[in-house]
Amino acid sequence: LGLKANTAAGESGDEETDSDSTDGNDEESESRKNEGENTGMGNDGRKRRAKITNTMLLPSNVIYKNAIKAIPSNVSFRLGFIEICRLFPQTKCLENYILETIERDFGEDVEAWVARISYAQEEMKRKSRAGKTMSKMGSIGFLAKIDSNGTRESGESNTDDRPSKKARVEEKKDPDPALSLLHEALEAVPTAKMYLECTRFLRIRIRLLREYSPDGNNNTHQDDDDDDEDGQNDTSFLLYEDEDAESAARRHALLLERLYANAK
Repeated sequence: LGLKANTAAGESGDEETDSDSTDGNDEESESRKNEGENTGMGNDGRKRRAKITNTMLLPSNVIYKNAIKAIPSNVSFRLGFIEICRLFPQTKCLENYILETIERDFGEDVEAWVARISYAQEEMKRKSRAGKTMSKMGSIGFLAKIDSNGTRESGESNTDDRPSKKARVEEKKDPDPALSLLHEALEAVPTAKMYLECTRFLRIRIRLLREYSPDGNNNTHQDDDDDDEDGQNDTSFLLYEDEDAESAARRHALLLERLYANAK
C-alpha cells in the first residue's frame, strides 16, 4: 500500500510538473507574442526592428529604453533624444530606433506624425545632397569614368543602356516618403488639427518650389546675397523624375485642393 501510495503521489507530482511546464511555456509564448505586437513584428517576423549595429551606441540605447519606461507617454521627450543624437556622428541607427518606438507607441498623436513627416523630408534632402556630391566627385581623379579606349571621361558611359540592379531596385522605392506619411497620418488621425498641420506642410512646399529654383537660388530676388550657399532652400529633392519646379508646385497644389475637399 505504501508503495502504491508513493507511486500515485509521484505520478500526481509528474502531472503537476508537466502542467506547470505547459503553463510556463504558454505564458512564455504569450509573452513573446505580446512582445512581437509591441515591437511591430507579427508571428512571421517579417518586419524587422531597427538594429543598433554600432556597439558604441549600446549604452545610449539602454539609457533610452530605461528613460521611456520611466516617461512612456511624452512624445516630445523622445524627440529630444533625436536632437541629442544629431549632436554626435554615427548615430543614425539610434535615431531610426527612436523613430520606430514613436511610430509604435504614438499612432494617434498628431505631434508624433508631424515629427515623422518632417524627419522623412529631412532624410530626402540629405540623400539628395549626398547624390549631388557623389555626382560631382564622379568626374574627378580616380572616380572619373574610363571609356573603352582607357581615357577618363566625365559623361555617362553608353556601353550598356540597361539599368543596373541597384538602379532597378531604387526605382521601386517611394519617391516621396514624406507625402506617403502625410496620407497615412490623415487616415490614422483625421482630426482638424491633423488637417491643419498637413495643410501647412503642403503650403510650405509650394512656396519653396515657387520661390526657389532646384539649385536653391531665389527666383523672386536677383541679389547675390539671396543665393543659397548652404543648400537650405534646395528644392531638387521635391521633384519627381523629369519634373520641373513649376510642375511639382502644381502637383502639390492639387494635393492641397484634395485635402481641402476631404476636410469639409
